[in-house]
Amino acid sequence: MFQRREFLTTFATACAATTLPKWATAKEANRKLNWRSKTIQTVAKTSGNRAPVVTGVSLRPNSNEIAIVGDDHFVSIFDQSTSRFTQHLNKHQDWVRAARYSPEGDQLITVGNDRRVLSWSTDTYNLPTLIATHPEAVIEIAFNPEGTRLATVGFETALRIYDTRSTQLLQKLECECNDNHAVAFSLDGQFIAAGGRSGTIRVWQVESGNLSAEFRAHRNRIRSIEFGGNGHILSCAEDQKIRLTDPMNPARAINSIRQPARLFDTKLIANNLVASGSADNHIHIWRIDDSSLVGSLKGHTGTVCCLDANETHLVSGSYDTQVRVWDLQTEDATGIRHTQLNKGWKNGRLK
Repeated sequence: MFQRREFLTTFATACAATTLPKWATAKEANRKLNWRSKTIQTVAKTSGNRAPVVTGVSLRPNSNEIAIVGDDHFVSIFDQSTSRFTQHLNKHQDWVRAARYSPEGDQLITVGNDRRVLSWSTDTYNLPTLIATHPEAVIEIAFNPEGTRLATVGFETALRIYDTRSTQLLQKLECECNDNHAVAFSLDGQFIAAGGRSGTIRVWQVESGNLSAEFRAHRNRIRSIEFGGNGHILSCAEDQKIRLTDPMNPARAINSIRQPARLFDTKLIANNLVASGSADNHIHIWRIDDSSLVGSLKGHTGTVCCLDANETHLVSGSYDTQVRVWDLQTEDATGIRHTQLNKGWKNGRLK
Protein backbone atom coordinates (compact mmCIF):
# COMPACT_ATOMS: atom_id res chain seq x y z
CA MET A 1 0.00 0.00 0.00
CA PHE A 2 2.62 2.53 1.06
CA GLN A 3 5.52 3.36 -1.19
CA ARG A 4 8.50 2.88 1.12
CA ARG A 5 11.55 5.10 0.75
CA GLU A 6 14.34 5.91 3.12
CA PHE A 7 13.65 8.48 5.81
CA LEU A 8 15.41 7.33 8.95
CA THR A 9 16.69 3.86 9.60
CA THR A 10 16.12 4.62 13.25
CA PHE A 11 12.36 4.82 12.62
CA ALA A 12 12.26 1.31 11.20
CA THR A 13 14.60 -0.02 13.87
CA ALA A 14 12.54 1.44 16.69
CA CYS A 15 9.26 0.13 15.32
CA ALA A 16 10.68 -3.35 14.83
CA ALA A 17 12.26 -3.55 18.27
CA THR A 18 11.21 -6.41 20.51
CA THR A 19 10.87 -4.05 23.48
CA LEU A 20 9.40 -0.70 22.62
CA PRO A 21 11.41 2.22 24.09
CA LYS A 22 9.82 4.39 26.74
CA TRP A 23 9.62 8.12 26.25
CA ALA A 24 10.99 10.48 28.85
CA THR A 25 9.04 11.26 31.99
CA ALA A 26 7.68 14.71 32.78
CA LYS A 27 10.42 15.19 35.39
CA GLU A 28 12.99 15.24 32.61
CA ALA A 29 11.38 18.39 31.18
CA ASN A 30 13.18 20.54 33.75
CA ARG A 31 16.09 21.24 31.43
CA LYS A 32 15.46 24.62 29.83
CA LEU A 33 16.90 24.91 26.34
CA ASN A 34 18.66 28.21 25.76
CA TRP A 35 17.39 28.88 22.27
CA ARG A 36 17.12 32.52 21.25
CA SER A 37 13.58 33.69 20.60
CA LYS A 38 11.65 36.78 19.62
CA THR A 39 8.16 37.55 20.85
CA ILE A 40 5.35 38.83 18.63
CA GLN A 41 2.47 40.34 20.57
CA THR A 42 -0.87 40.22 18.79
CA VAL A 43 -2.70 43.53 18.72
CA ALA A 44 -6.27 44.49 19.46
CA LYS A 45 -8.11 45.47 16.30
CA THR A 46 -11.63 45.97 17.62
CA SER A 47 -13.32 48.27 20.11
CA GLY A 48 -13.00 45.66 22.85
CA ASN A 49 -9.27 46.44 23.06
CA ARG A 50 -8.42 42.79 23.70
CA ALA A 51 -5.44 41.12 22.09
CA PRO A 52 -6.55 37.91 20.34
CA VAL A 53 -5.41 34.47 21.37
CA VAL A 54 -3.44 32.66 18.66
CA THR A 55 -4.88 29.52 17.07
CA GLY A 56 -2.80 29.20 13.91
CA VAL A 57 0.63 30.17 12.56
CA SER A 58 2.30 29.57 9.21
CA LEU A 59 5.76 30.48 7.89
CA ARG A 60 5.76 31.62 4.28
CA PRO A 61 8.42 29.70 2.31
CA ASN A 62 11.36 31.78 1.08
CA SER A 63 10.07 34.84 2.88
CA ASN A 64 10.19 36.66 6.21
CA GLU A 65 6.40 36.62 6.56
CA ILE A 66 4.39 34.79 9.20
CA ALA A 67 0.60 34.43 8.99
CA ILE A 68 -1.08 34.59 12.40
CA VAL A 69 -4.76 33.85 13.05
CA GLY A 70 -6.93 33.71 16.15
CA ASP A 71 -10.26 34.41 17.76
CA ASP A 72 -10.60 38.03 16.55
CA HIS A 73 -11.67 36.99 12.99
CA PHE A 74 -8.56 38.60 11.42
CA VAL A 75 -5.67 37.19 9.41
CA SER A 76 -2.53 39.11 10.36
CA ILE A 77 0.72 39.13 8.38
CA PHE A 78 3.93 39.83 10.30
CA ASP A 79 7.20 40.74 8.58
CA GLN A 80 10.19 39.48 10.56
CA SER A 81 12.63 41.71 8.67
CA THR A 82 10.91 44.88 9.92
CA SER A 83 9.33 43.41 13.09
CA ARG A 84 6.00 44.91 12.05
CA PHE A 85 2.55 43.74 11.06
CA THR A 86 1.99 44.61 7.40
CA GLN A 87 -1.60 43.36 7.02
CA HIS A 88 -4.68 42.79 9.15
CA LEU A 89 -7.14 41.06 6.81
CA ASN A 90 -10.77 41.02 7.95
CA LYS A 91 -12.70 38.92 5.43
CA HIS A 92 -13.56 36.13 7.84
CA GLN A 93 -16.73 36.51 9.92
CA ASP A 94 -15.83 34.34 12.92
CA TRP A 95 -12.92 32.70 14.74
CA VAL A 96 -10.15 31.81 12.27
CA ARG A 97 -8.90 28.32 13.09
CA ALA A 98 -5.97 27.71 10.74
CA ALA A 99 -3.71 29.31 8.13
CA ARG A 100 -1.38 27.57 5.71
CA TYR A 101 0.96 28.87 3.00
CA SER A 102 1.36 26.84 -0.18
CA PRO A 103 4.74 25.11 -0.72
CA GLU A 104 5.77 27.82 -3.18
CA GLY A 105 4.47 30.61 -0.95
CA ASP A 106 2.19 32.13 -3.59
CA GLN A 107 -1.06 31.27 -1.79
CA LEU A 108 -2.28 31.56 1.78
CA ILE A 109 -5.34 29.49 2.74
CA THR A 110 -7.36 30.39 5.85
CA VAL A 111 -10.37 28.62 7.40
CA GLY A 112 -12.52 28.93 10.47
CA ASN A 113 -15.84 28.90 12.24
CA ASP A 114 -17.54 30.91 9.50
CA ARG A 115 -17.31 27.67 7.45
CA ARG A 116 -15.42 29.38 4.63
CA VAL A 117 -12.21 28.37 2.86
CA LEU A 118 -10.45 31.51 1.61
CA SER A 119 -7.44 31.75 -0.71
CA TRP A 120 -5.22 34.85 -0.62
CA SER A 121 -2.69 35.76 -3.29
CA THR A 122 0.49 36.65 -1.41
CA ASP A 123 1.46 39.23 -4.04
CA THR A 124 -0.91 41.78 -2.53
CA TYR A 125 -3.25 39.97 -0.08
CA ASN A 126 -6.13 41.76 -1.82
CA LEU A 127 -9.67 40.37 -1.90
CA PRO A 128 -9.50 36.60 -1.34
CA THR A 129 -11.01 33.91 -3.51
CA LEU A 130 -13.80 31.94 -1.86
CA ILE A 131 -12.94 28.30 -2.53
CA ALA A 132 -15.96 26.91 -0.68
CA THR A 133 -18.45 27.36 2.13
CA HIS A 134 -18.86 24.18 4.16
CA PRO A 135 -21.88 23.03 6.19
CA GLU A 136 -19.87 23.24 9.45
CA ALA A 137 -16.76 24.94 10.84
CA VAL A 138 -13.46 24.13 9.12
CA ILE A 139 -10.65 23.35 11.57
CA GLU A 140 -7.54 22.26 9.67
CA ILE A 141 -6.04 22.33 6.19
CA ALA A 142 -3.09 20.76 4.35
CA PHE A 143 -1.36 21.16 0.98
CA ASN A 144 0.12 18.29 -0.96
CA PRO A 145 3.88 18.65 -1.66
CA GLU A 146 3.32 20.10 -5.13
CA GLY A 147 0.80 22.64 -3.91
CA THR A 148 -1.79 21.44 -6.43
CA ARG A 149 -4.20 19.93 -3.87
CA LEU A 150 -5.73 21.33 -0.71
CA ALA A 151 -7.39 19.18 1.97
CA THR A 152 -9.84 20.39 4.63
CA VAL A 153 -11.42 18.82 7.73
CA GLY A 154 -13.62 20.11 10.52
CA PHE A 155 -16.84 19.53 12.42
CA GLU A 156 -18.26 17.00 9.95
CA THR A 157 -17.37 13.56 8.67
CA ALA A 158 -16.13 14.84 5.30
CA LEU A 159 -12.52 15.24 4.22
CA ARG A 160 -12.55 17.38 1.09
CA ILE A 161 -9.76 17.73 -1.47
CA TYR A 162 -9.73 20.72 -3.83
CA ASP A 163 -7.73 21.69 -6.89
CA THR A 164 -5.88 24.80 -5.74
CA ARG A 165 -5.99 26.56 -9.11
CA SER A 166 -9.49 25.82 -10.36
CA THR A 167 -10.92 25.53 -6.78
CA GLN A 168 -12.86 22.49 -8.03
CA LEU A 169 -13.84 19.89 -5.46
CA LEU A 170 -12.00 16.73 -6.51
CA GLN A 171 -12.84 14.27 -3.72
CA LYS A 172 -14.99 13.90 -0.63
CA LEU A 173 -13.78 11.16 1.71
CA GLU A 174 -15.57 9.80 4.78
CA CYS A 175 -13.85 10.38 8.14
CA GLU A 176 -14.46 8.21 11.19
CA CYS A 177 -16.11 10.98 13.28
CA ASN A 178 -17.60 14.46 12.88
CA ASP A 179 -14.95 16.33 14.89
CA ASN A 180 -11.65 16.29 12.98
CA HIS A 181 -8.67 18.47 13.92
CA ALA A 182 -5.84 16.89 11.91
CA VAL A 183 -5.09 16.21 8.24
CA ALA A 184 -1.83 15.64 6.33
CA PHE A 185 -0.53 14.47 2.96
CA SER A 186 2.36 12.02 2.78
CA LEU A 187 5.64 13.48 1.55
CA ASP A 188 5.23 11.81 -1.85
CA GLY A 189 1.65 13.10 -2.11
CA GLN A 190 0.21 9.64 -2.68
CA PHE A 191 -1.60 9.27 0.65
CA ILE A 192 -3.62 11.43 3.00
CA ALA A 193 -4.49 10.88 6.66
CA ALA A 194 -7.03 12.45 9.02
CA GLY A 195 -8.01 12.09 12.66
CA GLY A 196 -10.10 13.68 15.36
CA ARG A 197 -12.20 13.15 18.45
CA SER A 198 -12.52 9.37 18.11
CA GLY A 199 -8.75 8.85 18.28
CA THR A 200 -8.82 6.86 15.03
CA ILE A 201 -6.60 7.69 12.06
CA ARG A 202 -7.77 6.86 8.55
CA VAL A 203 -5.37 6.79 5.59
CA TRP A 204 -6.49 6.93 1.94
CA GLN A 205 -4.82 6.66 -1.43
CA VAL A 206 -5.19 10.12 -2.94
CA GLU A 207 -5.56 9.08 -6.57
CA SER A 208 -8.22 6.42 -6.04
CA GLY A 209 -9.76 7.59 -2.79
CA ASN A 210 -9.55 4.03 -1.46
CA LEU A 211 -9.09 3.49 2.26
CA SER A 212 -5.60 2.05 2.84
CA ALA A 213 -5.39 1.87 6.62
CA GLU A 214 -7.46 2.55 9.72
CA PHE A 215 -6.22 2.23 13.32
CA ARG A 216 -6.95 3.53 16.80
CA ALA A 217 -3.99 5.78 17.60
CA HIS A 218 -5.20 7.62 20.71
CA ARG A 219 -7.82 7.42 23.43
CA ASN A 220 -8.91 11.05 23.02
CA ARG A 221 -9.14 13.73 20.35
CA ILE A 222 -6.22 13.79 17.92
CA ARG A 223 -4.81 17.29 17.48
CA SER A 224 -1.97 16.80 15.02
CA ILE A 225 -0.84 14.43 12.27
CA GLU A 226 2.39 14.57 10.25
CA PHE A 227 3.95 12.05 7.85
CA GLY A 228 7.59 11.06 7.94
CA GLY A 229 9.34 10.30 4.67
CA ASN A 230 9.03 6.53 5.15
CA GLY A 231 5.27 6.67 5.61
CA HIS A 232 5.26 6.58 9.42
CA ILE A 233 2.73 8.92 11.03
CA LEU A 234 3.57 11.19 13.95
CA SER A 235 0.51 12.17 15.97
CA CYS A 236 -0.41 13.79 19.27
CA ALA A 237 -3.68 14.00 21.15
CA GLU A 238 -5.56 15.12 24.21
CA ASP A 239 -4.71 11.77 25.83
CA GLN A 240 -1.36 13.48 26.53
CA LYS A 241 0.62 11.10 24.34
CA ILE A 242 2.77 11.28 21.23
CA ARG A 243 2.64 8.27 18.91
CA LEU A 244 4.77 7.15 15.98
CA THR A 245 2.91 4.60 13.84
CA ASP A 246 3.69 2.55 10.79
CA PRO A 247 0.22 2.29 9.16
CA MET A 248 1.28 -1.06 7.73
CA ASN A 249 1.87 -2.39 11.23
CA PRO A 250 0.09 -0.18 13.80
CA ALA A 251 0.47 -2.76 16.58
CA ARG A 252 4.20 -1.97 16.67
CA ALA A 253 3.70 1.76 17.26
CA ILE A 254 5.89 3.72 19.66
CA ASN A 255 3.90 5.55 22.35
CA SER A 256 5.15 8.14 24.78
CA ILE A 257 4.21 7.77 28.41
CA ARG A 258 1.38 10.01 29.47
CA GLN A 259 2.51 13.62 29.73
CA PRO A 260 1.33 16.05 32.45
CA ALA A 261 -0.83 18.11 30.07
CA ARG A 262 -2.87 17.79 26.88
CA LEU A 263 -0.88 17.97 23.65
CA PHE A 264 -2.03 20.32 20.89
CA ASP A 265 0.57 20.10 18.13
CA THR A 266 3.76 18.38 17.02
CA LYS A 267 6.29 19.34 14.36
CA LEU A 268 9.37 17.61 12.96
CA ILE A 269 12.23 20.12 13.22
CA ALA A 270 14.97 17.71 12.11
CA ASN A 271 14.89 14.15 10.89
CA ASN A 272 15.27 12.88 14.43
CA LEU A 273 13.81 15.75 16.47
CA VAL A 274 10.18 16.56 17.27
CA ALA A 275 8.75 19.65 18.96
CA SER A 276 5.47 19.32 20.88
CA GLY A 277 3.24 22.11 22.17
CA SER A 278 0.99 21.51 25.14
CA ALA A 279 -1.29 22.89 27.83
CA ASP A 280 1.60 23.13 30.29
CA ASN A 281 2.67 26.28 28.36
CA HIS A 282 5.93 24.65 27.20
CA ILE A 283 7.41 23.31 23.98
CA HIS A 284 9.18 20.01 24.55
CA ILE A 285 11.90 18.77 22.19
CA TRP A 286 12.17 14.99 21.74
CA ARG A 287 14.57 12.59 20.07
CA ILE A 288 12.82 9.93 18.03
CA ASP A 289 15.54 7.29 17.88
CA ASP A 290 15.78 6.70 21.64
CA SER A 291 12.54 8.42 22.71
CA SER A 292 14.43 10.77 25.03
CA LEU A 293 13.50 14.30 26.02
CA VAL A 294 16.17 16.82 25.00
CA GLY A 295 14.66 19.66 27.00
CA SER A 296 11.98 22.34 26.98
CA LEU A 297 11.45 25.81 25.55
CA LYS A 298 9.87 28.02 28.17
CA GLY A 299 8.42 31.50 27.85
CA HIS A 300 4.76 31.15 26.93
CA THR A 301 2.25 31.71 29.73
CA GLY A 302 -0.67 29.95 28.04
CA THR A 303 -1.35 26.74 26.14
CA VAL A 304 0.95 26.30 23.14
CA CYS A 305 -1.62 25.25 20.57
CA CYS A 306 0.10 25.61 17.18
CA LEU A 307 3.57 25.18 15.68
CA ASP A 308 5.34 25.61 12.36
CA ALA A 309 8.96 25.19 11.37
CA ASN A 310 11.46 25.65 8.56
CA GLU A 311 15.20 25.18 8.31
CA THR A 312 16.00 28.20 10.50
CA HIS A 313 13.07 28.79 12.85
CA LEU A 314 10.42 27.14 14.98
CA VAL A 315 7.31 29.26 15.47
CA SER A 316 4.82 28.75 18.29
CA GLY A 317 1.40 30.30 18.90
CA SER A 318 -0.34 30.39 22.26
CA TYR A 319 -3.50 31.28 24.11
CA ASP A 320 -1.35 33.88 25.91
CA THR A 321 -1.92 36.12 22.81
CA GLN A 322 1.70 35.80 21.72
CA VAL A 323 3.75 34.16 19.00
CA ARG A 324 7.35 33.19 19.66
CA VAL A 325 9.97 32.68 16.96
CA TRP A 326 12.70 30.30 18.17
CA ASP A 327 16.08 30.46 16.42
CA LEU A 328 17.20 27.01 15.31
CA GLN A 329 20.62 28.51 14.56
CA THR A 330 21.24 29.29 18.21
CA GLU A 331 24.45 27.51 19.27
CA ASP A 332 22.50 25.19 21.60
CA ALA A 333 19.87 24.42 18.96
CA THR A 334 22.41 24.02 16.15
CA GLY A 335 24.48 21.59 18.17
CA ILE A 336 21.44 19.45 18.86
CA ARG A 337 20.19 19.55 15.28
CA HIS A 338 23.57 18.69 13.75
CA THR A 339 23.64 15.41 15.66
CA GLN A 340 20.17 14.33 14.53
CA LEU A 341 20.88 13.06 10.98
CA ASN A 342 19.24 16.16 9.51
CA LYS A 343 19.21 15.62 5.75
CA GLY A 344 17.99 19.09 4.78
CA TRP A 345 14.87 21.02 3.95
CA LYS A 346 12.96 22.01 0.85
CA ASN A 347 10.13 24.57 0.80
CA GLY A 348 9.72 24.37 4.54
CA ARG A 349 9.54 20.56 4.61
CA LEU A 350 12.11 18.00 5.61
CA LYS A 351 13.29 16.11 2.52
